[in-house]
Amino acid sequence: MSELQQEVERRSIDGRLPCAAVFAIAEDLGVALDQVVHGIGVADLRISHCQLGLFGYQAFGDKRFAVPLSHVPDRLEAALRAASVDGAVPCVAAWGIAESEGLPRPVVGSAADAIGVRIAPCQLGCF
Repeated sequence: MSELQQEVERRSIDGRLPCAAVFAIAEDLGVALDQVVHGIGVADLRISHCQLGLFGYQAFGDKRFAVPLSHVPDRLEAALRAASVDGAVPCVAAWGIAESEGLPRPVVGSAADAIGVRIAPCQLGCF
């Protein structure tokens, strides 16, 4: 079993590998994300706990963590709309918005939901 496969198996929980663990494995082993994603598929695991809160939270009672915000600040809405391509903001751009605005990533996912902007594509190919 390769080092990558060992790490994927070691960090998995109940047949799932959290999104953050995928990124950590890639960084720790110095491999590309798609290699880790391939390793997940080979191990027959699923990715969970999206860092934007969009999927993988069934263990907490719902598939999503993100819920539409009741109010989205103008600056955040403008940043999301500016990053939008055909009504969707790439996941990597949403992460960048979170970082530049000093916000947790799930807040950006929740803001996107509130203004009707999808997040896609996922950096890991989940959607």
